[in-house]
Amino acid sequence: PTNEIVLLDMKKKEVVGVNDAAKTYWKMTTARYSQIASLALVAMGVVPKADGSFDVPDPMFVSTGDTAVIEGRKCRKVKIAANLPQGLETELWIGDDLPINSDTMIEELRLVLGDPKGGNYEALFAQLATLKGYPVQQVTSAMTPKGRMMSSQTLLTYREMKVDAAEFAVPKGYTLTEDPITMMERLAAAQRGWVGVAAPLKQNKPQV
Repeated sequence: PTNEIVLLDMKKKEVVGVNDAAKTYWKMTTARYSQIASLALVAMGVVPKADGSFDVPDPMFVSTGDTAVIEGRKCRKVKIAANLPQGLETELWIGDDLPINSDTMIEELRLVLGDPKGGNYEALFAQLATLKGYPVQQVTSAMTPKGRMMSSQTLLTYREMKVDAAEFAVPKGYTLTEDPITMMERLAAAQRGWVGVAAPLKQNKPQV
């Protein structure tokens, strides 16, 4: 989401996204929100299986040797080592001089996924731990019939502080809008011929 604040309430098992600029908000269950993280893992080389489990590439990341300064932070570039779905590319820019590191990233992912145990999750978290630092920027691109579509997430600020409970409430006057998963499902239903992760599972049989 763009310019949104995402609030996770694990007691209510509810997630709310607030967009102050548009004065809108969306909400969904934590179980449904975990689908976003699952989709993000595909872009990092994780391969889902029919039985609900998944394969974790080893290694998951490879250093490119490239460096850059992003939002004032010196970063090093890593790419996904595994073969990604056709048309999909992902790169991470890792910062090592932050007060947070890959342990924080793993804690965040555990929270979003509902604190899963066992299976290949520990293998996944072990691969993420090899990053050492924290992703300052993640760039993912996918090929579509209209050309390459790119999305990115950038860490702008980070701070730890006590927050009043009232700050987690949706402000009065904000309009309930479509959540991001429903939006993606709607767009996928309206589009045909996507290349990569959004490609239809069933292909039309050739005419003879």
